Amino acid sequence: MINRPDLPYQPNHPDQSSGSTVAPPASAPTEMLAHRGASIGTGARTLALFSCKGGVGTTFLTAQLGYVLAQSRQRRVLLVDCVYPYGDLGVMLGESTPTGSLSDLVRNPGRIDGHLLESVLAHPYPHLAVLSGCGLVCLSRDDLRRGLCRVLELARARFDLIVLDCGRQPEPACQFLLQGADDLIPVLRPTLPMLRDARQLLISLRSQGISRERIVPVLNCPRRGSIALVQALEQALGCPLVHRIPEYTDLVRGSAMTGVPVPHQFPGHRLSQSIVHLGQVLMGEEKSAEPDRGRFWRGWWRVRKSLSASVVGKVQPTAMTLPG
Repeated sequence: MINRPDLPYQPNHPDQSSGSTVAPPASAPTEMLAHRGASIGTGARTLALFSCKGGVGTTFLTAQLGYVLAQSRQRRVLLVDCVYPYGDLGVMLGESTPTGSLSDLVRNPGRIDGHLLESVLAHPYPHLAVLSGCGLVCLSRDDLRRGLCRVLELARARFDLIVLDCGRQPEPACQFLLQGADDLIPVLRPTLPMLRDARQLLISLRSQGISRERIVPVLNCPRRGSIALVQALEQALGCPLVHRIPEYTDLVRGSAMTGVPVPHQFPGHRLSQSIVHLGQVLMGEEKSAEPDRGRFWRGWWRVRKSLSASVVGKVQPTAMTLPG
């Protein structure tokens, strides 16, 4: 982590950038997630979701994950839309006309206080607040940096968890958000271009002093028959994928159109359970990266083969007599 004396926003984890050595790659998702939950109760943790390609579902996953984390154990969660000028995180949660946006705050960093921050927040669900971010394109980098630092400084004292939607390739003025986040969650897809870009993304993050233990890769919408690409993606990243979000296009499209999270509409669906489990992993409530859903089917197949073999063994061939 590269600390800057001019930035009041500091991460919740100790500095890991001292020296030129880099932490060795984790051998399993459990080791990568060993530090999860250590900072719970000591202030707001910060999760930053981003991607190196557009259209991979970063904003959708941010909205769903924020809803799940807010409803579990009644955490106070703040979602911050750092995608501009076309951020639509509020729309994903039904807030089509927000009362204010992040640009209303960062235009005058010296005037930002707790009351002003509360006045521009939307509250679509209990314990969940959303700070929209449209219109930031007209701001200078210095104003944007100072304003974001002030907003995050105030938010850490008022919320238990801050989730940042950084979108695709965050603006250079927003790069410090990744450096200050406790967990960096790159959202990936199992495609050939993603293999190259994911590798370049990891190299870029490591060059900024971000250790591998803080990076939590999530695979969104893995298709059938993409096992080879998944393995190649893990090899390119040098670490295993922590979680996989199953593909249900109709549910995702319906949630985006209605602004209602999938776990709210269908709490027992596999997609909802997968998002809930990802939240538990990030909060340190689950040690394993992902439940082995194929264990049941492998056991069922072994039983089926054994039953077939026993039935075949009991059937004796009978002699056939041909008519005279």
